[in-house]
Amino acid sequence: MTARKQTAKYLIQLLMKEVYPSIQYHFLMMVWKGDFLLEEKKSGTEEVLSNLRTEFNSLYTYETKLVFPAVLKAFDENTTNQPSNISELIVLTQKKETRIKQLIEDLKESMVLQGEENATVSQLIATFEEDFFPTKEDWNSMVSKDFSAQI
Repeated sequence: MTARKQTAKYLIQLLMKEVYPSIQYHFLMMVWKGDFLLEEKKSGTEEVLSNLRTEFNSLYTYETKLVFPAVLKAFDENTTNQPSNISELIVLTQKKETRIKQLIEDLKESMVLQGEENATVSQLIATFEEDFFPTKEDWNSMVSKDFSAQI
């Protein structure tokens, strides 16, 4: 197994077994505690959280169903002529990541403006900032090196 493929597998497993479940857990805790994400609540913070959850779920679906399998398959085939759809998928996920980063900033700003403090939301933000974004930076660095001609 090549070092590139090992790195890809490691990062995929880190995302799928640690980072993504942790984020999903925090979203579930908000619903379970009744803090946020209820249909009748429409404050700025709840709206941003709803948008963040939607964007995250969309990214999760794209990566688990399309991106991760395509990247691993490309490494298995070990060819220099990679399928062009990989670069398109990576660009799409990077746009989603940028949107998530903006939503995290909006969420922090909204909480400050509304004078809200919520431990569950703070833990969600910390998970994105400390786990999700650094891991995604490693992933994007790796795929941009391997698929740089197409991105």
